Formats: sequence, C-alpha cells, structure tokens
Amino acid sequence: MLGARILLGVAESMVLVGSLTWALTTLGSALSWRVLVLQGGAMHLGLILGALVGIRIESAFDLIAVPLSILTVPLVAMLLVSRIEKEDRPPSLKKITALEILSRIWRPGLVLALATTLLASTVFLLVPVKAAEYWRMPWSAFGALVLGNLCARISTWHWPGRRGGGSLLVISLGIEACGQASLLTATGPVAQLPGTFLTGLGYSLIFPILGMAVLRRLAPDSHDRTIGGYSAFQDLAIGIVLPATAVALASLTAS
Repeated sequence: MLGARILLGVAESMVLVGSLTWALTTLGSALSWRVLVLQGGAMHLGLILGALVGIRIESAFDLIAVPLSILTVPLVAMLLVSRIEKEDRPPSLKKITALEILSRIWRPGLVLALATTLLASTVFLLVPVKAAEYWRMPWSAFGALVLGNLCARISTWHWPGRRGGGSLLVISLGIEACGQASLLTATGPVAQLPGTFLTGLGYSLIFPILGMAVLRRLAPDSHDRTIGGYSAFQDLAIGIVLPATAVALASLTAS
C-alpha cells in the first residue's frame, strides 16, 4: 500500500509539472501568468472534486471501484492530449546546468517552500485536529480552503504578468498568516471556515507570483527545467511536513 501511494505521488508530480511546462513552452512567455494561475486552479478544483466523487463511488459501488476510476481518468486525459497539435521547437544552443538553474531560483523556491509548509500544516494537521472536535469528516473546511484558492485565481487570471509583484506577494503571505491565526484560535465549526478560506485565498497566488519571478531569471528555452526545479521546492515542503505531521498527530493521540 505504501509503495502504491509513493508511485501515485510521483506520477501526480510528473503530470503536474509536465502539463505546466508543456503549456508554458507552447503558449509562450506572454501568457505565463495565465498558465500558472489557471493550471493551479484546475489542480485544486480536481483535488476537492476527486475526493468527493471518490467517496461517492466507494459508498455506491465497491472499494475496487476507486482504483479503477484512478486508472480511467488518466486514460481520458491521454486521449485529450493526443488530439492537441504539438509544436516542434529547435533545441537550445546554450546549455545551462541544473546547478546554475538552482542558483538562480533558490530564493523564490525557499519562499514557496515556507508558504507551502503553512498550507500543508493546515491540510494535514490543523484541519483534521480541529475538525475532529466537531465533524466526522472535515470536508466543509477543505471546501473552504479550495474555495478561497479558486476565488483568488478566478479574479486574477486575466491580469498582465507583471502586475502586483512584490507587494501582492506580501499581501498574499499576510492573508495566509491571518488564516492560520484564525484557524488556531477557532472554537467551533463555523469559526474554523474563515481560517481555512483565508489560508487558501492567501496561498493561491504565491505559486504564480514567485513562478513569474523565476521564469524571468532564465531564458525561455530553459523554462521547462526551471519550472520543474521551482515546483520541486513545493513538493519538498510537503514531503517534510507529512512525516512531521504524522509524528505530531501520534504525540497528540498518545497524550
């Protein structure tokens, strides 16, 4: 079971980064902001819809129906992808090393990792612990988190790529921190929802804002590896928070 989940996690990361880099290289740098915003919004919408639909499938059919659905959805995606015209691009004349890419993106990547740690702690620790006091399943809180994310993405996807910048990043981080503070002090199910909503609202634009900064630091012909390395900071943060959360939950349960 653990091995299967690891493989699913690796596959998910490859699909997300692959689709993102494909859209960036195909549509060009002029539409980078829209690609970063819309792709992330679709991902978060898919997460909450997938969780809700998965529960329905499991309760209506059988446990085996869930993995069968997991196999079916990528096949449909592959069919859609096969119908998209592929654009031939000449190989880059200047080769840039992975170490050089890392040296240029590590600062935005570190900020992304720290912001992701706050989000991951909400999803994996604060929400379940708080919701356990009031609900059997914390879907209302998760829904508020995704709703906040989508509200920010829908209202800003049409912006020019250079709008906002550093000031918008500071505002986003501040909103996310306010959401965390509200969630920590929540004393009931209704009081918990604003905290998760603000956390999703604040975190939503951090990835595209820093992503635009990262893309500007390197030439367009290396954007595929650049965005892949940048996304790794997000995955690394989640990978650190998950075991830390397991330890924290175990200690809370023991006490």
